[in-house]
Amino acid sequence: LSSTSVMINPRFLRARLGGSINPLMMRTHRHSPSCTKKMFVMALVTTSTMVSLRSHTAHSFSPPSNPPLKNSSHSTKLSMSTSTTANTHPLKSIATHLDNSWLAQLRNDGTNNDPSQNTKQRPVRSGHYVLVKPNPLRNPRLIVHSRDMAAKLLLSESDVNSEEFARFFSGDVNAVEEGFIPTWATPYALSIMGNRYTSNCPYGTGDGYGDGRAMSIGEMLVPTKTNTNNENDDSATTPAASERYELQLKGAGPTPFCRGADGRAVLRSSIREFLASEAMHHLGISTTRALSLVVSENSPGGSPRNTSKRPWYSESNKEQKIPSMNDPRLMLYPKEKRIQIIEAMKTQKRDPDTMIEEPNAITTRVASSFVRIGHLDLFARRATSFLGGKDLDQYEKGTSSWEELEEMIWHAAYREFRTEAYDPYRATNDIASAG
Repeated sequence: LSSTSVMINPRFLRARLGGSINPLMMRTHRHSPSCTKKMFVMALVTTSTMVSLRSHTAHSFSPPSNPPLKNSSHSTKLSMSTSTTANTHPLKSIATHLDNSWLAQLRNDGTNNDPSQNTKQRPVRSGHYVLVKPNPLRNPRLIVHSRDMAAKLLLSESDVNSEEFARFFSGDVNAVEEGFIPTWATPYALSIMGNRYTSNCPYGTGDGYGDGRAMSIGEMLVPTKTNTNNENDDSATTPAASERYELQLKGAGPTPFCRGADGRAVLRSSIREFLASEAMHHLGISTTRALSLVVSENSPGGSPRNTSKRPWYSESNKEQKIPSMNDPRLMLYPKEKRIQIIEAMKTQKRDPDTMIEEPNAITTRVASSFVRIGHLDLFARRATSFLGGKDLDQYEKGTSSWEELEEMIWHAAYREFRTEAYDPYRATNDIASAG
């Protein structure tokens, strides 16, 4: 990992991989392929990695309870607190460059417009998103962030180390006082190896698939032009002159798509995701980025940290018992067969056999867009539902299902292929040429 890309505080990860190992310093040399490779390997094996949480400059505290969200799902700007000037507020860049195209171009499901109530499993039969509200972590502490990704979002080191940053990226979206950011989760379809699935949907219809514990908290349109010092120059923030970044919290609580789970992520798996995301990026593999990782801590004399129970391995399950060549159970087989059996047992998958309580954490993922093939497939299925499952290229145009599919196609073109498919054909609504 580049020394300019990841800052972790404290500096060391201690991996519990069946024995103690020397701490691995996260800051490696920028031009050291061997260090980068080692960190990528580390990212893949950090299933049991834990991070020591001490001496970070970010604040640890209990966020206040949030007031109900306003009835304005397309709000794209934050107002800055009167107690803090816009020039000094650590979340100024987010407030200034917020531009939620998903909310502006697509449809709310409309079933429940109160985000605080969209925390229970229910079928979502229409619309491209559901308004949701993150459930903030108690006593959040920032333990690692990507310096490179923060810089792309125009966030300085002092911004990142602020109390507001820790609050905001632990799910307290009202970290900017008097501000408001609508947050959302999206439905999509499920296909495995080209086969469309609905069997493990709670309703058997596919109306339960979607972002079960991921919530988008905003899109930022960050100007790439550097030749203007005029903050009122609108040309600097047009899509053509900007990079779009969508910010998504993973583990911020349940959504209507959670299918009975708690919507949380634990520190162990969150470390793995953070490291793997940034390692793959710096190896030149296109993927989502990781901006920050915030964990819930115990507050001395105050509220306890958020935790979840997750399956893990008991002490008796950690040591795999491999029979010897002379094991009586294998003596009925010839030598070659015994060797095959023993080698197969060495690589045999072991399942967790106990439940442990682990601290909750939230990883902030960043990508130019989180549009999936499943988003398009969901609305294509609905627009062809009148065919009764027959695999025919026919659509019932003029219906709300067709309109939602058409809107989803145009939005995918806008986000992923703007110059090739959106700009040349959107004005004339030539969706066939755009495709």
